[in-house]
Amino acid sequence: MLTSIRARVTLAACAIVIGAVASVGITIDVLIRRQMVRLYDESVAMRVRTLATLVHSSDAMLFFDFAGELMPEFERAAHADYFEVWDSDGDVIERSLSLDDAHLPRTFGSVATPAAFDLRLPDGRHGRAIGIEFDASPAEADESVEGLDSSLHPHPSQSHRAVIVVASGRAGLDDAFVALRRVVVASSVVASLVALIVTAWIVRRSMRPLIGLARHLEQMDAARLDEPLARMGLPSELIPICERLDDLFARVQAAFDRERRMTANLAHELRTPIAELRAATDVAERWPDDAALRLNAIETASDVAARMGVAVDALLKLARLEAGEDEIEGDRVNLAALFEDAWRPLVRGCAARELQLVDEIPRDLEASTDRGLLALVVSNIVRNAVVHADAPGPLTVSAEATPTRIRWIVRNRASRLSRADLPYLDQPFWQKQPAAPRGTHVGLGLALSDAILRFLDSHMEFTLVAGELTLTLDLPRAAPNAGKQPGIA
Repeated sequence: MLTSIRARVTLAACAIVIGAVASVGITIDVLIRRQMVRLYDESVAMRVRTLATLVHSSDAMLFFDFAGELMPEFERAAHADYFEVWDSDGDVIERSLSLDDAHLPRTFGSVATPAAFDLRLPDGRHGRAIGIEFDASPAEADESVEGLDSSLHPHPSQSHRAVIVVASGRAGLDDAFVALRRVVVASSVVASLVALIVTAWIVRRSMRPLIGLARHLEQMDAARLDEPLARMGLPSELIPICERLDDLFARVQAAFDRERRMTANLAHELRTPIAELRAATDVAERWPDDAALRLNAIETASDVAARMGVAVDALLKLARLEAGEDEIEGDRVNLAALFEDAWRPLVRGCAARELQLVDEIPRDLEASTDRGLLALVVSNIVRNAVVHADAPGPLTVSAEATPTRIRWIVRNRASRLSRADLPYLDQPFWQKQPAAPRGTHVGLGLALSDAILRFLDSHMEFTLVAGELTLTLDLPRAAPNAGKQPGIA
């Protein structure tokens, strides 16, 4: 079984071309043969009509006025022609000397439509014969020249019916058939060879865009998946394939991007807990005999491990959501408790920067959403505020509720920002100069939060008035798509 498209197309096209050439050749051969037979029959029919003029009737008698010296082909010893004449009763009136003791078949048609048929001649050759039935002309009509052809026009009251058959060898006709067939076969073979060569060249040339596309795909790597395939020079049949390949590469690139984001997000979220663990263990190692420090290190490690587990679970869930493999969970989340969990590891940093927390969140305010994902968002927002707020100064956290939505608000002084900077605050790795202290921030917190919020039917909004930056987090009071498979936002 052929697996090459080019070979299949070439063979199919060649088979069609050869079949077409053979059909045309056979048609030409048949038509020309018919025409040659028709012309041959007409020539024999002319001789039949000529001999018919020599048959006369007189006193209820038919006689044949034939002179062999005028038609020697009927008296030759070799390759002779033959004729035979009968009356209406089937009695022989006259026959050619070349027949000897043989007879011709008494098969005939009318003068207008003679009977033509093939036969075996008395000398064994293949022949063809023409037979007609006609009215013999009266003997007195032969006296005038004008009456010579009148025998071909019936005069029933004055003439008798007669039948004449003339047979001739068809060797010349058969030889012409053989020559014609050789010419047709040779022409068909030459035409087929030319068609095969031309077809193979056309198919090869038509396959060049596909070969070029294969070479282009061979040169692609993971770093070039976002480059669209070239459309110039491609036939219209290949453009849908290129479009589907571009879609496939886009999905693969999106999967790679999700993996990169997952790696970057993990690194970002684990950076601070690891630093806390390192600080706690360093202090415990410096004063190994201090039981209180050892206990504090153990508590810190336990708290950090718990928060790292929550962060890793949330990031893995975000990756599954982006891939369409998970769903949003509808948990009852107390916003005040959620904020306290996010604020607890930042207390020391806040005190070091002389930031004063103003907590105005109602203690009983709850939202129905995914606890792990929202905790990751709140932690990032609070940590970002502690790192970038002007110090010393206040850091205010509040919340407002409506029957369907909750607005969670964080305010802090941000003298280095301008309104032109607001669209970039949730962009990955963007920082306003001068940057935050080295090692405290890598620029992914708000970008990660924005990605998560799209799945929670929520969004962030930044405003800057008189040097005070306000971040408003708009949340639903009911979990979006709870129990349903979410699409990629």
